[in-house]
Amino acid sequence: HIGDKAWQEVSKLELCAMIERDRNHSSIIMWGVRINESPDDHDFYSATNQLAHELDPSRVTGGIRCFHGSELLEDVYTMNDFKYDLGTPDATKYLVTEYGGHMYPTKTFDQEERVVKHMLHHAHILEQVYRMPIAGGIGWSAFDYNTHAQFGSGDRICYHGVMDIFRQPKLVAALYASQLELTERVVLEPMTYWTRGDLDEGRISPLWICSNCDRVDVLVDGVNLGSARRSERFSHLPNPPFVMDHIPGGWGEQFGELEVLGYSENVLVARKKIAADGVPTKLEAQLDDTEITADGADMTRLSLQVTDSYGNFQPFAFDVVKLEVSGPALVIGPN
Repeated sequence: HIGDKAWQEVSKLELCAMIERDRNHSSIIMWGVRINESPDDHDFYSATNQLAHELDPSRVTGGIRCFHGSELLEDVYTMNDFKYDLGTPDATKYLVTEYGGHMYPTKTFDQEERVVKHMLHHAHILEQVYRMPIAGGIGWSAFDYNTHAQFGSGDRICYHGVMDIFRQPKLVAALYASQLELTERVVLEPMTYWTRGDLDEGRISPLWICSNCDRVDVLVDGVNLGSARRSERFSHLPNPPFVMDHIPGGWGEQFGELEVLGYSENVLVARKKIAADGVPTKLEAQLDDTEITADGADMTRLSLQVTDSYGNFQPFAFDVVKLEVSGPALVIGPN
């Protein structure tokens, strides 16, 4: 929505206030000078673009569009493109500012095939971002968030994130983490809960694994099935996810625990095990801070997870946990 002239003058004041407040922050790479997903307005957006350049000549400008063929007044053509196959760039300087989102929302307690497909959905779009001659792409969004009834899922939460509303990673988060250099962080995450009964036909293939290791071996019940292969579907990614197409066994057959081994130059650098029994075994707690200030305003996050015997999150464990604290502290949320 773009309002009348008085409304536009207030918008210009807000733009000036934002740039004057934040222009000394080194993390800023571009100023957005358009109202989010609004139609073109030549005079209004010529003025906002000029204001941004006057207040900060060192940075480029952009403006969030949601339709192709928009007039380009800024330095970079910035576009919200939620299609599965991204559109053709409208300019040589082009940035996809939002993708994903409502096209494939997921919950941490969704059935496995949906959350795996969520990862593949992001991989498909990320593959295009790396392949196309564009500046890059920004996924919408990092986290699930509170919203209104029209965007919610019956609980007024938007499940568009790669992490949930409590900042806990969904499976897809490992896809992004695995694009890091191995020297920065070793990532080895199987895209499975390792339960046959949650999958169509009881099949557990294909098995996808997100990792930045050179090689990933797969073991089931202690038997080495060999190395998974990098997927050719996503060959433009720095580290395409691994896939193992066929794992022996089917519905009703016994199968043992999963173990994946990650190697760098033939040196074992990571291993991950998932129990086959699906039994909630442990209650694990993680605290973001070991010390906070008792001033009535400081706070921290305590994360609780019900896990299998190897510490893997059990998404369908809905047992009630009661928390009590002693001393000058309060438990807040989630209700």
